[in-house]
Amino acid sequence: MENVKIKKLRENQAEELSNLLEMDGYHIGKTAKDVMIKPVLLKTDDSAKKIMRKLKREDTEVCIVVTNDKKFVGEIDVKVLINLFLEQLNDSITQKLGVAYTRKFLYKSAKELVNEHRSTVKFSDSLKEVIELIHKEGFSYIPVLNEKEKVVGVVTPSSVIKFLQRS
Repeated sequence: MENVKIKKLRENQAEELSNLLEMDGYHIGKTAKDVMIKPVLLKTDDSAKKIMRKLKREDTEVCIVVTNDKKFVGEIDVKVLINLFLEQLNDSITQKLGVAYTRKFLYKSAKELVNEHRSTVKFSDSLKEVIELIHKEGFSYIPVLNEKEKVVGVVTPSSVIKFLQRS
């Protein structure tokens, strides 16, 4: 029931934000391409160890997983890694041995850890549509794809805010 209320609140806020953008004219002619930032990419065969290094080095909580030709596969979120780690800590064998969780965790690949993302946008999608989607669905980012379905960027709430501050 709480999730339904939160979703309805987000929808109402997205509509209000959209109306504000319309009144101010910020969105006119602007697209996802105008507000996207460079994504942090992983390949499907990258190891969990490499994923953790990249998350730390790039100072991000999410990496985009792509095929070798940059087709979108999904995402790996820090929360997924933490949950996997906690699951392994609660494993009875792990508790007895005390070290098995590290070995098991580090042998996972991006392909095994990836979450499918519900939504993507094209770089030609309007800024208004992108903002509504981010806000309504509660995304912390949305992958941006080109006409060949390849990942070319991500839009985040902060990239939108930075864009609006420059306008």
